[in-house]
Amino acid sequence: MIFFKKFLLIVILSLFSLQLSFAEDIKKTIDIDEELPLNNPFQGNLGSNSANNTNVGSNNADELENKLSIYNFKLLGIISGKYESYISLINTDGNMIVLQLNEELYEGFKLVDLRLNEAIFKKTDNSYVIINFKNEIVETNEY
Repeated sequence: MIFFKKFLLIVILSLFSLQLSFAEDIKKTIDIDEELPLNNPFQGNLGSNSANNTNVGSNNADELENKLSIYNFKLLGIISGKYESYISLINTDGNMIVLQLNEELYEGFKLVDLRLNEAIFKKTDNSYVIINFKNEIVETNEY
């Protein structure tokens, strides 16, 4: 019995020492001072504020300056139920807003419909703004 205890102790200690030497070899191969990229590699060619502002008309320049503008948000989630439906939006500061169907993001900008992968807002001039999970924002006269 004593033989097995000593044998087991030797095996455990040898495995532990092999693990430590393996970890030291890995540390040597990894360059700790490697610089991180300045852009997010998962975001593709878009910048950190990936709202596609090219769709904004020249008459909507104040839309871009509005803190609650849809161009400052990303669509985070859509929850659709039998009686009520919601969307969640997140802005560049990390603040999240949850809107219920027929609720306004700001005065004159109302969530009117949901689809599987996009939310549709209606503006006061009876035009529509559609945002999807790829953060593509399209302004249209009908949907």
